[in-house]
Amino acid sequence: MEIMEGHQGRPFPPRNRPPVRDYRYKHVLIVWQAGKLESFARIFEVIPKTVVADDMGMHYHSFVNKLNRPELWNVKQLIRLQGLTGINLSALVELIAVDLNAKTSTNSQTHQNGG
Repeated sequence: MEIMEGHQGRPFPPRNRPPVRDYRYKHVLIVWQAGKLESFARIFEVIPKTVVADDMGMHYHSFVNKLNRPELWNVKQLIRLQGLTGINLSALVELIAVDLNAKTSTNSQTHQNGG
């Protein structure tokens, strides 16, 4: 069997090794456990969107679209995020609900003010 080579002649890394988890995921969990994570969007103030999108196997623009429209997240994606952050699924859904409620109140204020 021939070994495939990657860029610049180096062998590809083995596919069965566990992914390296960014240290900031642990910080997100600590902030959540301390009760200081008030919304889903705040997660991405601690750990960059690019890192999370990549770790979730999502295209960056699809990921950002879901951040802008949190109702688009599906359970499978939230379970992946739960695995990365350690924050349980129900808590992630609650954080998304906070963002949705904030977005709804912002939109209704804009319409009331003639915006």
